[in-house]
Amino acid sequence: MWKEAQVQLVDVTERQRNLLQGRGEFHPDRLGGLVELGRVYNELGEFENCRRVAHGAVYALGRISTKEHSVARNLKNNLVDCENRIMERMTVGV
Repeated sequence: MWKEAQVQLVDVTERQRNLLQGRGEFHPDRLGGLVELGRVYNELGEFENCRRVAHGAVYALGRISTKEHSVARNLKNNLVDCENRIMERMTVGV
């Protein structure tokens, strides 16, 4: 189920990037898709991908808002958790 969601969300967010006459990269629908994709990566244990996607969404939300969006604030908090998981994996792998 999560793998199928990953495939679909990667496809949709990549297509949305090229749509809307160049505004797709920062379109709210695409950013929502990135948030969901980050959640899927987290559930799959793909924490590096989760972090990459979440950073991209936080950056894009910052570009379209004059003040910090609540979604960006939540993503930043979740990034701390994600980075802690990555560090745990690195420590266990040593």
